[in-house]
Amino acid sequence: MIKVVTTGGLRVGAALVALGAAASAQVGFAAATSTAHGAPVLRAAPAHAPAASEHNGTCVVSKRDDSASPPQSPDDPLVWLRAEPSSVVAIWLPGLNAKKCVARRTVSGATLAARIAAAVRHAGAFPNGALPCPYDDGTAVQLYLRYPDRPDEYALVTLSGCRAVGAPARHSRWSTARLQHALSKAAPKAWARYFAS
Repeated sequence: MIKVVTTGGLRVGAALVALGAAASAQVGFAAATSTAHGAPVLRAAPAHAPAASEHNGTCVVSKRDDSASPPQSPDDPLVWLRAEPSSVVAIWLPGLNAKKCVARRTVSGATLAARIAAAVRHAGAFPNGALPCPYDDGTAVQLYLRYPDRPDEYALVTLSGCRAVGAPARHSRWSTARLQHALSKAAPKAWARYFAS
């Protein structure tokens, strides 16, 4: 299959070949994405973790945010978090098959918050189009960066599947090893396995 993608005026032909058992796999080719970032998404940090409960063997979290999930709009500006936060509130969301169907809230200081914000700003744009991703069980962490002189800023990081950083009306970025390392310092025990590899 040949698909032509235009990137900055350059036409690139790409041959996608599937061999053997991979022939039936879904294969996507990602188009170029704008590198412009948008203003941070403002959202006040909640005082408590959201309710979570098991329904028919599946862990369900109330008011789950899926803004980091595909499809992505190439016209949306990239997720952005400003420098010099004073702290970060993290809401850890369990996956569909979590042994304990409970969300957790943690608070970390300025040093870790600054590392998280910098890692998000330096992460590359998440591609457009279909991607062959690992299994996504819905495990995620909602980040609320707090500042002494302005409102809280929000981003969502998925911890399974094609790991991404998203926010409403923003184009996602990749969740990089740098960001994963920073998040691992704040992760409750039940989420530690998502940072083991």
